[in-house]
Amino acid sequence: MPTLVINLRRAVGWMTGVLASATLTPALAASTCDGPAWPFWQDYATRYVQADGRMLESSLKANHSTSEGQSYGMLFALVANDRARFDTLWTWTAENMTGADPRTRLPGWLWGQGEDGSWKLQDANSASDADLWIIYALLEAARIWQHPAYRNDALALLKTVEARLVVNLPGLGKMLLP
Repeated sequence: MPTLVINLRRAVGWMTGVLASATLTPALAASTCDGPAWPFWQDYATRYVQADGRMLESSLKANHSTSEGQSYGMLFALVANDRARFDTLWTWTAENMTGADPRTRLPGWLWGQGEDGSWKLQDANSASDADLWIIYALLEAARIWQHPAYRNDALALLKTVEARLVVNLPGLGKMLLP
């Protein structure tokens, strides 16, 4: 198989549901996250989330960071109602993994120390699973915390995913590239 692809029908159905929930009236969408504290998140975040919002990857040498790790951190911060950490995770992701241009560029999948010793984006190719989780986390954060800028960022990323990662394969239909 020349290119690995994922069936887009499930992803489109899922994202349609997410977008539908994101466009509900503010009164219906104003859920809160007033649950009990999540001590495991606090322990994990203390160990792996730097103060600037970079999620460290312990499985990769030299503690590189990945878009997948950033997306999981954003999702866990959302579930834990940790808005401050969510903000720093998204800000770091937008500034460092999209080249400070999340409106037109998808996050590159790998950030870390290069052979020349400098810390920067090492691979600008995106990872669609991370892109979709980031979009979902932003949409839910916009809804729960009533922060429209997150929704705007999510919809811009979704538009870029559709433009760059959705292809029409003969006999298969629309597919999402990895």
